Amino acid sequence: QSLSDADLFSNTSLETIEQSAFYDCRRLKSLVLPETLREIGNYAFSRSGIVKITIPGNVSSIGTGAFMECKSLRSIILPNSITEISPLCFSECTELESVTLCEGVVRIQDNAFTDCSKLKEIVIPYGVEEIGEEAFKGCTSLTSITIPGSVTRIGEYCFSGCAELRSITLCEGVIEVGEGAFSDCGKLEDIVILNGAELIGEDIFDD
Repeated sequence: QSLSDADLFSNTSLETIEQSAFYDCRRLKSLVLPETLREIGNYAFSRSGIVKITIPGNVSSIGTGAFMECKSLRSIILPNSITEISPLCFSECTELESVTLCEGVVRIQDNAFTDCSKLKEIVIPYGVEEIGEEAFKGCTSLTSITIPGSVTRIGEYCFSGCAELRSITLCEGVIEVGEGAFSDCGKLEDIVILNGAELIGEDIFDD
């Protein structure tokens, strides 16, 4: 827990950060990752103290809960090589304000951003096909969301408990929406459905 910064460029052949490698390193604030890196293991930085991080362009896999409970993490930039936001990846990152999702993302898995209470805005790029269960549940600062036409499924309770959510825009396409996907969004005022988007589901907005 005493590690405060890490420069992994000194190991220019590093390709994998193993599971739980920096788990609970709460004093770790600064991290530089080498361009050779390809994989970040499950819970690799979970509960660490990092403030911001840029994932190198060759990384194609980020494991389950890799940044879960990083309570100081404020921003993250993901490269186009990432196709999936893993389950619990940024769950309970309570200081996270900014996330830049790459155009290559196809799937946002279950609980990926659950309880990121300071996340005010996230742009879901066209190309995302599925948003998992409780993916943004409890993101209490999120005020608006646009679902692109590429999305075909929104999981159960995906945006449940987003207390400040006021506006939802759903683009063209048939979207399977899970139970309670937008439940407990007490300030929701505007739901815009564009270009014949069709919602399939029950109790979508049920409180």
